Amino acid sequence: MPSGLVTDVGWFTDDLGWINNRNTLIAGMNHFYQKTGVKPYLYITDNINGQSPRVGPEARALLDGYATLMYDSTFEDEAHMLVIFYEAHGDYLMWYVNGRQADTVMDSEAANILFSYVESWYHRDVDEDAMFSNAFRDAANRIMNRTIPAAVWITIIASVVIIVIALIRWRKKVSDNKLKELEETRRILETPLDTTPPSSPVEDLASKYENNN
Repeated sequence: MPSGLVTDVGWFTDDLGWINNRNTLIAGMNHFYQKTGVKPYLYITDNINGQSPRVGPEARALLDGYATLMYDSTFEDEAHMLVIFYEAHGDYLMWYVNGRQADTVMDSEAANILFSYVESWYHRDVDEDAMFSNAFRDAANRIMNRTIPAAVWITIIASVVIIVIALIRWRKKVSDNKLKELEETRRILETPLDTTPPSSPVEDLASKYENNN
């Protein structure tokens, strides 16, 4: 997204006291912002509007409504991506809400890429600030360098093959027609000229009677 769409409200809220080095975390989040134009905001918590249900349908239902309310009360723009990391009872759940402008970049596929990197770094032996920082950095690099799907490549290759075959057939047809023209010209040139004028039927009949006599 173009720059200048974001109202600065900081980078994160840490209710669990996980972030010891804020500069480490912000470095990765800022990289994400510079690459995508979407400014992320991370909210780390163990409760959802005062409730701490186990990870499951109830927690998801609560987050669905709470995340939208939190976005509207926190941001004055539509260029943020609010990421909620909820951990309770030995399990965790991630949720996100985009502003309308941020949604043009961070669609569900891009959000799943970010969550996949968070999950990957969650199970490594790193501090939480580095965990989130690395996840945001890796996700930005991946999202902004998406590979072309295999189906698109197949379509492109098939189209090129069809065009090449059509060109080969066209060239062969042109070559065959040219060869026929040359053969016809050669036949005409090699045919000897007959200077004897053709005889009429009457002359042929008269010649026949003369031979009989």
